[in-house]
Amino acid sequence: MNQDVVVLVSAPDRAGLVADTTSYVRDIGGNIAEAEQHTIPGLAFVQRMVISIPSTQSVEVMRDEIAVLTSGEVTCHLLGTRTRIALFVSRAGHAAYDVMSKVALAENPIDVACIVSDQPDHADLARRFDVPFVEVKVDGRTREEHESAVLEALDSFDFDLVVLARYMRILSADFLERINAPAINVHHALLPAFIGAGAYQRAWDRGVKLIGATAHYATVDLDEGPIIAQASTAVSHRDGPDDLARRGRELECAVLAQALSAHCQYRVLLTGNRTIIFED
Repeated sequence: MNQDVVVLVSAPDRAGLVADTTSYVRDIGGNIAEAEQHTIPGLAFVQRMVISIPSTQSVEVMRDEIAVLTSGEVTCHLLGTRTRIALFVSRAGHAAYDVMSKVALAENPIDVACIVSDQPDHADLARRFDVPFVEVKVDGRTREEHESAVLEALDSFDFDLVVLARYMRILSADFLERINAPAINVHHALLPAFIGAGAYQRAWDRGVKLIGATAHYATVDLDEGPIIAQASTAVSHRDGPDDLARRGRELECAVLAQALSAHCQYRVLLTGNRTIIFED
């Protein structure tokens, strides 16, 4: 009986790393089903392997031994493990609806632990998909007070990932640390352009000929986290701000879906503030 594992390696580059990792898999009686690697000159060697190893082999021991072998950072994930998400949304619901529709269609190994909002608008979405709905109103609270209320509500749920589907609140460093999970945000512009709110209006004011959307990991620096997916489309002088927003909604849904797929299939490797995405 074997177990299938995704192995992600990020290490200082040197000669022989591929030979070392593949030889190690052979030596523990494993078989490599997929292997891909990439070198960022002067920065790092990154590798993704899908391997089948004996059920008697400890995944944790294997991870630690590969880390020593490569002098790098190594994570291991059992293939097929489902990701539980906490889905955050404010007033604009298109991205959240798209995520829930794709979950219902089983397009990715994702389960939704809860839907969190600062608005009451999306209780129906939660009921429709039989998911707990958590509304935490702002009601004059400070950011710290509101975040504390959200964190208290989240204590009732287990989740591996926070998905910010047009959740229009700036999250503090304390909040991002205390959720104890990565967070993926979708932004309505082609970052690094038009950081923050009102991106479509500002794009129209600037007279752009191209609009876009970006899915990225959320960090303490607003809209500056590592980029996972981007898409764009051409626009013209005939398109007003509402037209840009309407056309941009499709892009937002597309890049968020692409980012979730890559993350949940363990195809994303972080090196500093950039990502390496191993394609499906």
